[in-house]
Amino acid sequence: MQQVNQEKSLASSSQNRLSRLLFSLSSAQATAISEHPENAAPLLSEIVKDTRQFGLLRLEFEAELALAALEEKTGHDDTAHTQLGALKGKASSHGFTRVQHKAELLR
Repeated sequence: MQQVNQEKSLASSSQNRLSRLLFSLSSAQATAISEHPENAAPLLSEIVKDTRQFGLLRLEFEAELALAALEEKTGHDDTAHTQLGALKGKASSHGFTRVQHKAELLR
């Protein structure tokens, strides 16, 4: 955990927005498989908001996919189903076939 905190400190001080967001996504995904996966939801929501703001579609879609998987894991199946349907459509319209396929598999 100490190493994660050190890397988080480095990532947050980085001038590279993409590096910060990639680290944040990895950190949120690790939180999602921890003892308290519900703690990942606000992190993932923030990542979706930031990636959308900066037009980082691939990363936005990956964060949305992680958020939908988390919703499913925490028993919010209807929410997950809705998110995955919307994500599938957005990914398809932008040519992100891998994300589209992942959304179909989770759905």
